[in-house]
Amino acid sequence: MARINLWSSPRNISTALMYAFDQHKDFTVVDEPLYAYYLKQNPAQQDRHPGAQAVIESQSTNGVEVMNALLNGSIKTSHLLAKQMTHHLDQFDLNLLLPFQNILLIRPPKRIIFSYQKVISSPSMKDIGIAEQLTLFNFFKNHNKPVLILDTHELLKNPEKVLKTLFEKLDLDFDKSMLQWEAGPKKADGVWAEYWYGNAHKSTGFQKLENKDIQLNDDLIPLLESCNQIYNTLFEHAIKA
Repeated sequence: MARINLWSSPRNISTALMYAFDQHKDFTVVDEPLYAYYLKQNPAQQDRHPGAQAVIESQSTNGVEVMNALLNGSIKTSHLLAKQMTHHLDQFDLNLLLPFQNILLIRPPKRIIFSYQKVISSPSMKDIGIAEQLTLFNFFKNHNKPVLILDTHELLKNPEKVLKTLFEKLDLDFDKSMLQWEAGPKKADGVWAEYWYGNAHKSTGFQKLENKDIQLNDDLIPLLESCNQIYNTLFEHAIKA
């Protein structure tokens, strides 16, 4: 029985990937179970996150309780995948993650920053979540705990190949049904879906990778440069298409 955390940066394709796992007959998925914990730990962030109060009311704000439920809670399938945001780990005991299998989902930072600023202006390194991904990578490495890395662009180049490789490394059976799903809201969506999942709800599968010429405002260039250094370190270990 696999209990897996998918640690993503914001404005990635983590929701689409959650939908893909939800198509797998052996998986139950959970959407951002530490979101309420994060908002409770950071009251100043609540005004920046649309629907914050609804999020807090929809989930437990106790991080230990959340992780124990993911690890030991009863599910109707063989395996569980929790879509997690790395910036939700503020003031969190990382030792609680060691019993799980863990995947990092990374994306070229320029794409993240460009997308994120459409919802929350002037994003910071803490908002982007990539520094926390490096922290997780080093934490698992120091504890001799395997961690797998998916890169969004590599995944979109060849979803079937990359997912098959991922499942081989997880020692689980890949299910081709993961490559398609119905458009629209999903049962697994968190209450914040109406603010964040517009594009995901239009999707019926992994979108073809588009080469876009993205320009960021000058004030975001220092953030991009810092993020790129971390991204390049993680990308070396990512599953390639």
